[in-house]
Amino acid sequence: MCHFISIIFLFQKLKQLGSELSKALDLAHGYKEKLDSVEKEKLELIDHHNSQIKGMMDRIQEKDQKLDKTNQLNCQLIQQKEDVLEKVKEAEQEAQKVCTKYERCFI
Repeated sequence: MCHFISIIFLFQKLKQLGSELSKALDLAHGYKEKLDSVEKEKLELIDHHNSQIKGMMDRIQEKDQKLDKTNQLNCQLIQQKEDVLEKVKEAEQEAQKVCTKYERCFI
């Protein structure tokens, strides 16, 4: 009889351990699903941020090209200004010569 009680006790203990194992496996499965969901969300965020970074890099490249073009135009304008100033200086010198000759005529 003692042996029979021992077998019943072991059977109940085995049933309890089986139930605990089942709960642990269910919990692990839930964590696995949550981990998969978080991993998927992480990859989506990475793709989204990479897309945003690419867009920003494209805009930066466009702005750099516009800046280069603006700098080139600025250099051209500076050169043109220097050319005009040189011509004005030459014209002033020529006008000075003409005035000097004109003044000699009336002296």
